Amino acid sequence: MRPFTSSRFVTAATCAIVIFGASSRNGSMGGEKIEVQAFAGKPLGVGKVTVPFPETFRSGVPVREGAWIEGDNGRALYPAFRDMQARAFPRARGSRPDSVTVFFLFRGDQPLDLTFVVGPNVGQNRRIAAVPGSDPKAHRALLDEWWETYLSMTEQSALADYYPPQIETYVSAMLARRLQLVPPRAIHRWSGNIEVDEIFGTLAGAESVRLAMQKEMLLAKSDAVEQANLPLPTPVTPPAVVIPQVPGDIAIESIARHVPADCFYLRCARYADFQWLRQTIDFWGGNLRDLVAVRGLDYDIRGNLERQLALQENVLSKVLGDAVIADVALIGTDTFFREGAAVGVLFHAKNNAILSAGIAAERQAVMKAEQAAAGRKAVERTIEISGRKVSLLASPDNSVRSFYAVDGDFHLVTTSQTIVRRFFEAGAGNDSLADLDEFRYARSIMPLSRNDGLFVYLSDPWFRLLVSPAYRVEMTRRMQAEAEIELVHLARLAARAEQEPADTIEQLVAGGFLPEQFGRRPDGSRTILNGENIADSLRGARRSFLPVSDVIVSGATPTEVKSYESFSRTYRSQWERVDPVIAGLKREATQTAEGRREHLKLDVHITPYARQQYGFFAGFLGAPTKKSIRRVPGNVAELQIRFKDSTAFAALRDFPARFVFDEGQVRTDDADYEHIPVYIGQTPSAGGILGGLVGDPPDGYSNESGRLFNWSRKFDDFVVSANDRAVLEAATGHLKVGDAERPAQLRLAVADLAPTQLAQYLNAYSYERLRAASAGNTYFMEALIQQLHVPTEAALETMHRVLAAQPVCPLGGKYKPGVQVRWQSSAWASEFIGAENRVPAGYKSPFLDWFHGLNLEFSIDATTLTTHIELELQPTSAQKD
Repeated sequence: MRPFTSSRFVTAATCAIVIFGASSRNGSMGGEKIEVQAFAGKPLGVGKVTVPFPETFRSGVPVREGAWIEGDNGRALYPAFRDMQARAFPRARGSRPDSVTVFFLFRGDQPLDLTFVVGPNVGQNRRIAAVPGSDPKAHRALLDEWWETYLSMTEQSALADYYPPQIETYVSAMLARRLQLVPPRAIHRWSGNIEVDEIFGTLAGAESVRLAMQKEMLLAKSDAVEQANLPLPTPVTPPAVVIPQVPGDIAIESIARHVPADCFYLRCARYADFQWLRQTIDFWGGNLRDLVAVRGLDYDIRGNLERQLALQENVLSKVLGDAVIADVALIGTDTFFREGAAVGVLFHAKNNAILSAGIAAERQAVMKAEQAAAGRKAVERTIEISGRKVSLLASPDNSVRSFYAVDGDFHLVTTSQTIVRRFFEAGAGNDSLADLDEFRYARSIMPLSRNDGLFVYLSDPWFRLLVSPAYRVEMTRRMQAEAEIELVHLARLAARAEQEPADTIEQLVAGGFLPEQFGRRPDGSRTILNGENIADSLRGARRSFLPVSDVIVSGATPTEVKSYESFSRTYRSQWERVDPVIAGLKREATQTAEGRREHLKLDVHITPYARQQYGFFAGFLGAPTKKSIRRVPGNVAELQIRFKDSTAFAALRDFPARFVFDEGQVRTDDADYEHIPVYIGQTPSAGGILGGLVGDPPDGYSNESGRLFNWSRKFDDFVVSANDRAVLEAATGHLKVGDAERPAQLRLAVADLAPTQLAQYLNAYSYERLRAASAGNTYFMEALIQQLHVPTEAALETMHRVLAAQPVCPLGGKYKPGVQVRWQSSAWASEFIGAENRVPAGYKSPFLDWFHGLNLEFSIDATTLTTHIELELQPTSAQKD
């Protein structure tokens, strides 16, 4: 059962009641004994209502979601619901709460006339009017009880992680400051490792880091603004990369001689590969998000980037192709694609005139489209960078920011002025990627003759740039800018809910919805509010911020210096350096009985690597070997690891997993776990790392209790153990050692899962996760409606505006107003998760649809960590064309 939250409430659609009183008293309506308290106060009054449920509800009414308090011209604010039985987790399946308590704040001291709804829109709402009492001591006591409930509710929401907790984070911090309450405690969510978050949290733009910034802004006790009057701290200095000698001449592609050494480099051998990459980013991004995430948000990363660069695929693909373009690469100094990246597309032209004309035509089309849009304007002008003329097409908010530079046969379109300057320098023979010894070494390992469709190189200078003081300081500042923009959106909604002025930031500060020091930044930038548009004065609009590399960071505040020094210590102790990464991808079309498939072969090398970082592997792994245990029919997943004196292996065989889909959840019987058909083993049979687990059984089959597995079989220098003899009988007859194509120390294989017996369970599990992610968006919209009084019909667009991301249903449905709930998806089998007890007919997990097999091999030697991955995928319709 999911934790209790403001937007998910165990209740009955047939029970709705309104209850309020002048002070603390007991009442009865329809045989239900009601407890009501309400006390006026400054700046807000506080009330409490407890509604008991009759036995008929507890025993026979289906579980529903959605508790609401509404009416009286929006006077009721910031409700917190408490299910009186929710304290005893886990609740027995099918049980019902004894009662529901709602706490709320309210404006004014006039008589209250509100509606308490349990299960909205059912036509049985009960109402009561009352005059709030005046008792400061009772007001404070009840306010403290409301606050305890509100914090518990918001913490459970954040921990459950079903939807972005921005609303609860903002409201709890804002009210703590205004009402002088105990501040909400920080809830750390991301990796779970604070030291790892310190290194990578800001780099990845982690939600937890941004929310922590918002809470810190709202709860700051000092109005003083630090000055950025200190020099930037000393950069963290990872050890230099020691490059092995590269014998002879190494073939280097011409385009690499025009790529700055401190840029990431993703080369596409053909323009068709570049098109495939763009399509695949959309496809994989969406499906992998649905597989591992609990959010249904589309940040339109590809669309925003193409709009910024003024490079629309549908236009360019009509005039560009392999006849015009010899080579193409995606380059950049960071990968902050969601916020606004320093990134560019570099073309090596076969025909300069046609390529220039195609890019120019697209820029003109984008400029006209932007100028036609209300309130937007993009202007093209010629500027000079490094003594060269460059075209800049830009809008004031940076939603379009496209530099077009040409150096001989090389054409660069980028969002970053810094990259343009470095592009000219690299072309003049100054610090290009091709000049790096490490890149020559990389090309000796993964030569041009491989003809990879995609080639990726992440250089040591690129990693050093990301951990430099200027980059880290600006990364933090831009996260603060984004956090402030989001806060202004939420503060305006809260002010409107309380019917206070919300047209300017000054009004929001005066009303207490933003803190006194809001917007005072050491770099002089500020949040700008212009009508419904909110942007940063220096960086522009969200999702198209000024690239980090283009922001001049001339000084740092004491806090920024201290933060970087802490980061430096953690970085040196935890990671020390990030080693250069090389990756090559080949793709092949294959034909199967089920249709066309895409076979991908990905080789990833980390070389040269810091051996101290991987001593764990080197300490117990044996030498890479081509000797491999053959695939066993009927296995869905197999793992084998080569140790110094043996090869250990484990496998999961196909089986019909027993489960029920009940109250929106896939439930399995814990007692069934011991019957899962898993086996482990090793060869040679004597000793080895698994000796303590499987022991040294006699030849043949043996049954011995007290070990990890009850049954063992020893034969042909193998020893294998499982809980079921039938598993051993089915699998061990196929165990053989043969030669693989490549040496490796670790091998993992996953079968095509779609035709397996496990598919039914995986399909149900997929539906549960995607259904929860889909519902998460409606929970956010319900919180907007309930907590911030956003009109129901405006909730979807408001969510889009607050998060700068489009809510999407991962099940493929469309969000629409519901009957029993405010919002629902057309793809849901029921409006309430708790009422779902089956997977809809015809549903197929997106993962099972596109994934059709995996083989992974890993090895480590004196200089290189190597991973070889082969994937069998179902291509998208766009990729088929």
